[in-house]
Order: sequence, then C-alpha cells, then structure tokens
Amino acid sequence: MARILGYEAHMSYAFTYLPEKVSENDRFLITLAGPLDTFILGGIGWLLLANQKNVIRTEMLHWKQWIFVFLTFFWIRQPLNAFVSVIFYLITGNYSIENDEAKISLFCNFPVWFFSLVCSLISISFLSLIVLKFIPKQQSFSFIIAACFGGTIGYIVWIKILGGF
Repeated sequence: MARILGYEAHMSYAFTYLPEKVSENDRFLITLAGPLDTFILGGIGWLLLANQKNVIRTEMLHWKQWIFVFLTFFWIRQPLNAFVSVIFYLITGNYSIENDEAKISLFCNFPVWFFSLVCSLISISFLSLIVLKFIPKQQSFSFIIAACFGGTIGYIVWIKILGGF
C-alpha cells in the first residue's frame, strides 16, 4: 500500500518502514492494508472452498480443497494477534499498541482493543464455519488442535525467531 501511495517503503517480516514523513491518512491506509490483506486472502480461500459442490463434510478432502482451507486460515492472524495482546497485557499490565489492529483502533478513537476484538470475532466465526461445514467430521478435533498449535508456533517462529534475520 505504501508504494501504491508513492512512498519509498521497505518491507520487513512484520513492519513496513517508511523513511520519510507520511500523512496521517496515508499512515492509516498503510496500516489498514495488513489486516485487509489477510482478510482478502482468507476470503479468496472461502469463496474457492464454498464453490466446491462436493466438499461439505465428505469422507476426505482433495488436496486442492485443503489448499483452499489453508488460504481461509490466513484469518487466524486476527485472533492470534488478540491472544498475544491479552497475554502481553496479563504479563505487563499494558495493552500493546504495536499491532495494526491497535493502531487502527486508536486512529478511529476507539478503545485500543476494539478493532482487534471485531476482527477476531469475524475471523473466528468464519473459521468455525469452515471447521463445522467443510472439515471431515473424523478430522475436526485433530484439525482444530493442529491449527491452534500450528498457528501459534508459526507466529512465534515468524515473528520472534526468523523475523530478526
């Protein structure tokens, strides 16, 4: 988004670095692009999955359908960010304002947790529908456990371990 708006931006694993002054409205749009990107990717996965006529709770999903499920799980970003923020709050007593959702809430003069909560509820609703409607019944529980652990481990590996390189 920063480059679309004409800024010389440098992307990192978790941030967009802007070396020059950026207007408040452009900063808002650049920040909004992070959550919007994951919602769009998840939405594409959802649409592709929903258009599969024979996928509703079948015995087995085809590899292509699993790719669509994986795309929809980009939506797990929002609840994981909220979860990490709550853990940070419980440990430090302060709510982190470093994630995009918190910055968007503050820009709109909402409580710092507001946008994160709204995005998390939307994401959890869609992800629950995916698990209940598309994942084969015999795989639902193990899928949920794997998604929770995989999402958390992926977050830690990406942000805390590999991100610094």
